[in-house]
Amino acid sequence: MFGCIVAMPALGQSTTPASRSQSVDAKNIAPGFGGLLASDRLLLMPIDVELFSLSAGGVAEPRADWTAQALRHMNEAIRSRQRQARMVVVELIWSLSSI
Repeated sequence: MFGCIVAMPALGQSTTPASRSQSVDAKNIAPGFGGLLASDRLLLMPIDVELFSLSAGGVAEPRADWTAQALRHMNEAIRSRQRQARMVVVELIWSLSSI
């Protein structure tokens, strides 16, 4: 499963509507958004990541092993944050055949 966090500014903090604006830094938040409630859900969207190494001549060479490891680390981090926040996370699952 690959995914990315769509909105996670107040993850790990239990907020109520009255305290939403106090729980997050306003400069990093869209107007009108103050945080997540325990009843809110997060959407994980597919990640498209590919890592490369650059040769001395500047040629980009794909590194499948780096890419697989990076995806594994990102997914582990997402799952860890999900467990800490105790939030419901919904995965967006799609394939090119469904487009």
